[in-house]
Amino acid sequence: MMSHLDLPAVPAMTEQARPMRPTSPEALIAGPCALPAAPMAMPPQQIEPDLSLSTRLARLFTRRPVGEGT
Repeated sequence: MMSHLDLPAVPAMTEQARPMRPTSPEALIAGPCALPAAPMAMPPQQIEPDLSLSTRLARLFTRRPVGEGT
């Protein structure tokens, strides 16, 4: 048996299809959720000089007197 009920209109089903959000790089950069420009403008981190300094300091402080051991 078929039912002939009048269903209320559902707004999500009756609205016209909306265009998708813009995904171009310019639109994403200028959008409301855009990232701040600071991380991009930061200079690259220099990790190697710190590592070499710590290695030199470790060698300096752990050096044995000459002629002792191997």
